[in-house]
Amino acid sequence: MANGNDQRAEDQRGSGHYEEEQEVEAPGKPESRPTVVGIGGSAGALKALVAFFEAVPRETGMAFVVVVHLSPEHESLLPELLQRSASMPVTQVTRRTRLEPNHVYVIPPAKNLQLTDSHLAISEQDPGGRRMTVDFFFRTLAYNHPDSVGIILSGGGTDGTVGMKAIKEQGGLLLVQDPEEAEFESMPRSAIGTGLVDFVLPVRGLARTVVELHQSGKGVRRFRQAEEVPTGEEALLERILVHVRDQTGHDFEGYKPNNVLRRVARRMHVNHVSDLQAYLGVLRENREEARGLLKDLLISVTNFFRDTEAFGALETQVIPTLFEGKGADGEVRVWVAGCATGEEAYSVAMLLLEHAARRGSSHRVQIFASDIDGDALARAREGCYPEAIRADVSEERLRRFFVREGDYYRVGKEVRDLVILTEHRLLKDPPFSRLDLVSCRNLLIYLQSDLQKKIFALFHYALRPGGFLFLGSAEGTEGVQELFTTIDKKQRIFRRQPSVSRSRPLPGLPLGASSSRLSGLREPARPEPPRSAKDGRLHFEALELYAPPSALVDEQSRIVHLSESAGRYLGVPAGSPTSNINKMIRKELRAELRTALYQVRRNRVPFLSIPVETQLDGEPRLVRLFVRPADREQMGAFALVIFLETDDSGKAARSGDPDLRIGHLEEDLDLTRERLQTTIEDFESREQELRAANEELQSTNEEYKSTLEELETSKEELQSINEELHTVNQELKDKLTEISAANNDIKNLMEASDVPMLFLNRELQITRYTPALTRLFNVIPADHERRVDHVTHQLLYPQMAGDTEEVLKNLQPIEREVTDQAGNWHLVRILPYRTVQNVVDGIVLTFVDITGIKQAEERLRRHEERHRLLVAGVKEYAIFMLDKDGNIATWNEGAQRIFGYSEEEAIGRPGQILLSSESADMSEEEMEKARREGEAIFERRHVRSDGTTFWGSGVLTALFASEGRFTGVAKVLRDNTQRRKAAGALEESQRQLRALNERLEQRVAERTAELEGKSRQVHRLSSELVIAEQRERRRIAQVLHDDVQQLLYSIKMKLVMVSDEFQPGDPSRLAGLARDAANLLTDAVRRTRQLTVDLSPPVLRDEGLVEALNWLAHQMEELHGLRVRLEAKQRIAIGREDMRILLFQVVREILFNVVKHAKTDEAVVELSEDTDAVCVEIHDGGVGFEVKERLSRLGAQEGVVGLVGARERLALFGGSLEIESQPGGGTRVTVIVPLAFNKGLLSSAPEVS
Repeated sequence: MANGNDQRAEDQRGSGHYEEEQEVEAPGKPESRPTVVGIGGSAGALKALVAFFEAVPRETGMAFVVVVHLSPEHESLLPELLQRSASMPVTQVTRRTRLEPNHVYVIPPAKNLQLTDSHLAISEQDPGGRRMTVDFFFRTLAYNHPDSVGIILSGGGTDGTVGMKAIKEQGGLLLVQDPEEAEFESMPRSAIGTGLVDFVLPVRGLARTVVELHQSGKGVRRFRQAEEVPTGEEALLERILVHVRDQTGHDFEGYKPNNVLRRVARRMHVNHVSDLQAYLGVLRENREEARGLLKDLLISVTNFFRDTEAFGALETQVIPTLFEGKGADGEVRVWVAGCATGEEAYSVAMLLLEHAARRGSSHRVQIFASDIDGDALARAREGCYPEAIRADVSEERLRRFFVREGDYYRVGKEVRDLVILTEHRLLKDPPFSRLDLVSCRNLLIYLQSDLQKKIFALFHYALRPGGFLFLGSAEGTEGVQELFTTIDKKQRIFRRQPSVSRSRPLPGLPLGASSSRLSGLREPARPEPPRSAKDGRLHFEALELYAPPSALVDEQSRIVHLSESAGRYLGVPAGSPTSNINKMIRKELRAELRTALYQVRRNRVPFLSIPVETQLDGEPRLVRLFVRPADREQMGAFALVIFLETDDSGKAARSGDPDLRIGHLEEDLDLTRERLQTTIEDFESREQELRAANEELQSTNEEYKSTLEELETSKEELQSINEELHTVNQELKDKLTEISAANNDIKNLMEASDVPMLFLNRELQITRYTPALTRLFNVIPADHERRVDHVTHQLLYPQMAGDTEEVLKNLQPIEREVTDQAGNWHLVRILPYRTVQNVVDGIVLTFVDITGIKQAEERLRRHEERHRLLVAGVKEYAIFMLDKDGNIATWNEGAQRIFGYSEEEAIGRPGQILLSSESADMSEEEMEKARREGEAIFERRHVRSDGTTFWGSGVLTALFASEGRFTGVAKVLRDNTQRRKAAGALEESQRQLRALNERLEQRVAERTAELEGKSRQVHRLSSELVIAEQRERRRIAQVLHDDVQQLLYSIKMKLVMVSDEFQPGDPSRLAGLARDAANLLTDAVRRTRQLTVDLSPPVLRDEGLVEALNWLAHQMEELHGLRVRLEAKQRIAIGREDMRILLFQVVREILFNVVKHAKTDEAVVELSEDTDAVCVEIHDGGVGFEVKERLSRLGAQEGVVGLVGARERLALFGGSLEIESQPGGGTRVTVIVPLAFNKGLLSSAPEVS
């Protein structure tokens, strides 16, 4: 159980500064506090928010605050999107803003939103932390508006879970979107996992319920705000709590009635009832409602290191002291009472471990964490907490004491081993003992003061001398200061002090009162009128002043109360302080007092002692003691001692009258005789009692002797049992070590395994799963013990639940191949879960991704199909397979055509039927060779089905299985009958040709020398042509790839954008994209036209060589930056197009070499013609080179190779090419083509097209 008041101040401090700009106020409206509905979400929440606000009417009287995860890098469009569906104004909070009813407020990006009083404020987010904006807002909402409503919608992670606990603790209402409807179910499931949620509904149901709750909440507001139980309602409230006690076994007698009433009112709100009588009817009709009210009364909510300053004081002032004075085998024992879900107990454990590590202590630490809420203890034992604990636990402690599991943190083994979690009723069960520290925070504030005092006495008894008590910020030790001394009043740390009385009894156990009556909820007594109260006080003061002195003592003779003047008869004895009246009364009166108290306690009647002379204030006085039992039955053995005093003047008067004096003395003597007789009778009675007691003691002594002998025998048996237990304990330790190691192995195996695995119990509830399962199933740690058919998944496997039940029934594994929503294949294996005793205790499901196998099978199937079609379609060759025994396994159409056997006739028969008798013996040898070497080539006679023979040749290829096992051979055969006939005819022709060849050899030899030279020249030229062609192809390909294709691709992208971006009413955007596409098409046409011109310049064909060279000069300067000056002395006409093309290509090749190697930006081309030749000279002022050296390394320079190739082509036309160059002196190339050769020798050459 916990209270949130001590955390309020800390939770309202943001991670950054407040942005206090001008306050946004609603002019003219008074201060109001509307009901605030906080809505948190993340991924997928937008769709839910739209549906929610579509269903909320405009006039609700509530203010809605939307807190979702937004990108910090972009402006949020959420307000505009919500405004389309909401009937209320939607505002994004940018400064301090007053809340107004019937408004929607939205968080801005990269900010935290919080609530202070009735205003919203923003602060900066922690740049290094995770975004927990929902938790941050929900906490401030809870502590400023206790009657608020918290809603969690779709989202990933656990944000909002801790904040919802704070809202529930303060009495608010919690609603969550149904995870089955949410696009992302992690946030809803995390909230549901706390067990605190009031409603789980679809989004539209949430909207309807919020409005209904707001309307019904008006009727119970008087109960929620009441400081005490309204008059006339006490009996109904008592009957409600009696019903809860009868249904749950938990008795809330002694709890503060106003706190109980507020929790009952919250449940009334949830159930839409407005009076206690109606709610009592709900309890009687719905048995589960008693459990719901119990959870509200227990309030099992807490945080790690709740109230940082208090835990800091505990760490510095208390923790070090716990280890002091401990021996080597010392033990630190701590009790955390009311631990709820365990955060406080684990916080104390972390502090103890940190201190032990700092001082190198090996002391054993044991923490007992107790609570009466079994569900809360179950969550504490699980030790799994949402990611939002980062706000309360430092990064260092998270790394050291926790293990990250997705969106959760699990308490590590080191901490978990220190804490023993147990269900314990503080008011009824015996306490833990020998404790060094008791932490009971925010529990006592719910209890009435008399019950608090009993619990303090219980803690005092449980603590060791000097032990510490740690309380909540609203709790203290008022009224029991004799039990505890204050160490730190602000942080509520106290220390046990010795009891005032050495004989202080152990507090009675159990502390709970009778279940027949809830005394703490009885109708209070009607207050007296003020006048009567005043008269009563005056009467009491008068009695104190004028009545005889008196003292009220208990059954132990301890003074409980003294009148104002009774102190003169008492004194303080030496030694330890005491309140025993027998020790404090004057010695003269001590005997009479003991006698009087004895008689009163024995006979329960008043007793008056004889007068006893004593000195008071220096004067003799006669004092009588009048002792009477207390009248009130509940005071038990209490007695009232009254001191009756007379002065000595009476005694003096009596001395003057002997008779009167004698009468007084006789009266005293009679009283003395009576007292003596009473004492004698008392002595005789005591003697008889002592004798009887002596006899009983003797009998008891005999029994003790017999018992002692039995104990000796039992001791030996116990020693034997102890030895056995020691052996068993050691075995258990060894077994525990083995189990721990096995658990570690299992944990690491589960985390390391990439195979999704799911473990179910016999009820098909989830008990364990590997992390990889989250790829297929929407599971979180809170789904433990949830039925598998209640969990959504990605598999298209509707019969999964049926298959699991079938396996559990028949104990036979089931395998299925199923697909998921993404189209991936999975092999699902469902097997019985068997224990080491071979008992079936559940189901194991594994999901193996076989998508790759399925794809490979499909590829193999398609490959086999193509192969089958290929083999079946080949008719010129016989293609068939023989197994390892030589039998035919397959048969194609070509084999049927060649051999004459159909597929049905051939398959399964020996391959020997296809061979002639002389070839049959060689078949096995060839098959063995194929197996040994991989293949064997053959040519021999074969036999058709009709008995005719033919020559066949082909190859045998060995076939092996994947493990290397020989499975047979594949045989490919062709009918060579016609080929062999042709070979015979060819042989005859060759004989005739050989004779003819001998006659021609001589004539051939004569022409050989001449042809060899030409052949070499043609060969070289052919090679150069091939290289040139390939180079030109590469250039064309590069131009097409780098220019044309890129332009066309850009056009494509523009057209795609036109398609994507086109919106009716926005033609400007479409026109711009169209212009871009047109420009790109223009560039592509230009590039293509340039490539066409480069391949075959039209000017060369249409205008002649000089115009072509002018065009080339212009191109070289435009494209390569080389200025070419063309000098043609006269117009030159070359009639043949092939000659013009050759000269043009040679000049272009030379100019390209200038660009690549000359390192100059200028060249000169001189063209001249004489009577018999055309001369072209190209020279530059570049770097030059050594001609001979460069020509010797033709392979190293592509440019030189091109020149040499040009020289070879010119030689075919009778032309020449000469190179002159020297380093630093530039290069001159002279090309000469004879016109006579052009006009004469090549006159019959074909035109170049």
